[in-house]
Amino acid sequence: MKASALTALLIGASTLALATRAQAQEVVFADNADLAAAALRGERVTQGSGVTQIRLSSGAMLSFVEGAEFQLRPDGSVDLFKGNVTVTGAGMSETLVRLGGQGTGKIAGAGSSGSFSVATDASGKTMVTGRVLTGLASIANGREERRFNAGQAWEVANGHPRLATSAPVAPAPRMTPQRQAQLAAQTPAPAPAPTPATEPQVAAISEGGPVAAAENGVPVILGEALAAAGASGDIVSSGQRIEAAVANPSLETFPSSDLAALVAYAARLESLYGGQPFNQAQADVIRAYLNYLASGQTQAQFLTVYAGLMVQFLDLVRSGAAPSSFSGTSLADINAFISYRSRTDGFAALSSQNRVLVDAYLAFVLGGGNADQFVSRYTSLTSAYFAYIRTGGDPLAFAGATQATINAYISFLNDSGLLVRLAESDRALLQAYLANGGTTFIAQYRTALTTYFAYLQSGQLPSAYEGTDPAALRQYLETLQATGLFEQVLGAQATFYAQYLAYLKDGGTIDGWQGLPANVFAGYATALASYQAYLAAGGVPSAYTALDPAVLRQYLDALAAAGALDRFLGAQATFYAQYLAYLTSGGSIDGWQGLPFNVFTGYATALQAYYEFLQNGGLPSAYTALTQDEIRQYLAALSAVGANEAFLGQLASFYSAFFTYLANGGNPDLYTGLPTPPNYEAFADALAAYVAYLQAGGVPSAYTGADLALLQQYIKALIDSGKLATLLGAQAEFLTAYYAFLTGGGTPDGYTALPVYATYVTALEAYYAFLANGGKPSEYTLLTQAQILAYLKALTDAGVLAALFDGATLAFVESYYVYLAGGGNPDLFSGLPGSGGGTGGGTGGTRLTTYTGGFPSNAAGSKALAGHNGNIQPANSTPTVNAAGELETAGDIATLGPRSPMSRAMPARLSGAITMATRGSRTASSASTPTTACPMSCSRPRAARCRFRARSITRFWRQPARSIPTVAPRRALSMLR
Repeated sequence: MKASALTALLIGASTLALATRAQAQEVVFADNADLAAAALRGERVTQGSGVTQIRLSSGAMLSFVEGAEFQLRPDGSVDLFKGNVTVTGAGMSETLVRLGGQGTGKIAGAGSSGSFSVATDASGKTMVTGRVLTGLASIANGREERRFNAGQAWEVANGHPRLATSAPVAPAPRMTPQRQAQLAAQTPAPAPAPTPATEPQVAAISEGGPVAAAENGVPVILGEALAAAGASGDIVSSGQRIEAAVANPSLETFPSSDLAALVAYAARLESLYGGQPFNQAQADVIRAYLNYLASGQTQAQFLTVYAGLMVQFLDLVRSGAAPSSFSGTSLADINAFISYRSRTDGFAALSSQNRVLVDAYLAFVLGGGNADQFVSRYTSLTSAYFAYIRTGGDPLAFAGATQATINAYISFLNDSGLLVRLAESDRALLQAYLANGGTTFIAQYRTALTTYFAYLQSGQLPSAYEGTDPAALRQYLETLQATGLFEQVLGAQATFYAQYLAYLKDGGTIDGWQGLPANVFAGYATALASYQAYLAAGGVPSAYTALDPAVLRQYLDALAAAGALDRFLGAQATFYAQYLAYLTSGGSIDGWQGLPFNVFTGYATALQAYYEFLQNGGLPSAYTALTQDEIRQYLAALSAVGANEAFLGQLASFYSAFFTYLANGGNPDLYTGLPTPPNYEAFADALAAYVAYLQAGGVPSAYTGADLALLQQYIKALIDSGKLATLLGAQAEFLTAYYAFLTGGGTPDGYTALPVYATYVTALEAYYAFLANGGKPSEYTLLTQAQILAYLKALTDAGVLAALFDGATLAFVESYYVYLAGGGNPDLFSGLPGSGGGTGGGTGGTRLTTYTGGFPSNAAGSKALAGHNGNIQPANSTPTVNAAGELETAGDIATLGPRSPMSRAMPARLSGAITMATRGSRTASSASTPTTACPMSCSRPRAARCRFRARSITRFWRQPARSIPTVAPRRALSMLR
């Protein structure tokens, strides 16, 4: 057997021997031997540094670390005055720890362990805390006792034990440098987690020799055990020295020569079995081999059969059954074969999970561990760690093991396949732990889901979330649920998320769950919209029956708390926000003045006062408590929601008709339905005065006796009341027609039946007849030219010319007015109907309307221009003018083409001949005395405005020729006289 393997075996044997000696408290390990001895004597000691481990007579293990002050009692209890102690229970006994006067802690037998801490705060007050690592623990204070489970932290507050959110971590025992050096040279196996003790199996020492003695751990020291097995004195002495070395494990003092003697002795035992039957065969596997042969099997099949048994054994271990229950062979034999394989072929042929599992199992067994406790050492610690995390504990503050050990255990359980031995939630947490590199995912999930929850609570839909993908958030929820972290991580949000996740798992759409605030709030908004419609119609909140107003208040509170009033209530949000603010300040449900009911009540009160004013004979326009616009607004608000009857009562019919009248633009003072009717006689008097003014020749726009719009309303009031004919008699027909004209869009001055227009028409028709008979305007004596111009202007401005004249008369008055308005001389108007205009005796000239100016020749002197039937041409010779300034001849007109490029069209009919001539800088005129106005009918001042001038020519005139010009075959003017 290898030295290291035998050393492990002998150390394990020594430990078993110590565990089964007579009832006594013993030091297992101590950095300070004197302090440990004093502790065993029952003295009060202080652990200044290092570690002290003591096994009580019950088998329970106490581990004190630096800073601990304690005292052991004969009954197996311990007083902890200060510092920390870790207690591992054993058997069925209870281990008591008195906690500095603040109570007593109890570890209940095998399978339970925990840490206890006593300290003082800044004020000197004693603080007691601790944590249950595995199994159960209880804390009692004489009046009450509280029990705590694995992973729970506790504290004593004001003398009462209770759960704590955190507890100080008991410092891990620290070993001496010598011990650390020794362990560094070995492959240490972690101490197994405490489990219920099992009855040891006793091997026959007479058959097994020193191997059986070591396995049995008989209640004597190792040397004596070897002597009992028949070993010689030197072997017994070697065993005794090795045991002493085990009690003080320092590599430098370990009796290696004694170890070699024992190895040689074991080899002689092996020879007694017939020599080594195969390579590396040693006592352990030899015994298994002999048992195999004893069962009738052949030597050649041993290794093959046991290889299969090893795999079956590993599967058994992984399934959760106790290794001692393996039925393929004895536990000792399978352990021996596993050990044999480790020193020969190794485990490369096994699966990766089995390799990890068997390596750990072998190290555990060779380290003296109970095979049945192998799996629980990993699962118990891991489960305790996970339970601690589920309570909200800080992973780094876990007192059961270092983070490195926890990580190693978790990785081992996963790699070996032993995770199936964990509870389902622990398996899920283990996988999440490995997938995320530790527990950091918990905080990440908490932050993401808290943010998402706040978003949903604001009434927005999951599909519109722009943060973490909702699919990823669902995976977070499923992970938390599977790992048992749901409530601890989500807290108050857990119920909401659990229901939402259940809906999604049933196949629901992401936005479809009715429990989503967005869907809940949509229902609230529908209910509040119905409520608002009721209120808008003047309903009283306390009388609402569709839903309890208190429930509606809850809806408003929820929407406001989520900041969702605007999003869900839209245009109603402001109303409800103000109403809710009023209610929140303590206002009664019906008391807010912004409620339509209260607003309409105010309207009704104001309108009642207005009606009483009207009933007493007041005119609407004289009411000062309200403006007419305010009255219209009140009536409009009531009418819009059909609340007239409810708030105006008997006045509803009056105000409904009155509102219709006002909405159509009616004057409130003239409303015929007023309680005190209007003064129709006054209306009639005003209209009579107006008609008298018109009959006297007045123009409506010049009337100053009353506003024309008001007079129009008077007419309507009298017509509506049926009093027009009664009060105005013969004037009624005129006013009725006049009113119809005005309401049809006519202007006050545009009515052709106005008396003044009849006078104007009669006078102008007489004037036209005078002119048509050859009279000159200047010779007319019935009207002055100013009056004629004023008549024409009035008719033109009123737009009634076309309605009052027609034919030649209409054409004359239209053109004549334009001419006179431009300052033309009436006698020289070329369009006079008779021979009274111009210098010739024709029947009247036609205005030259198309000539733009200019002559073919640029030479200075006199020039002539003639026109006939729209053809206007300049002469190519100089016209002659007599001493009186009269034009005698225009010379010959050259054949220049059918028509000159004029911008104005010459009328087709030309009475006589039209000539125009210029002469140097001298003014030439017709036979009449020259005037400042141009003698042409263009109505422009001769010197300042006329466009008809050529280069070097400053004056011009135009007058009819004495004869009609001749026209060449090509329609060019050829001669003009």
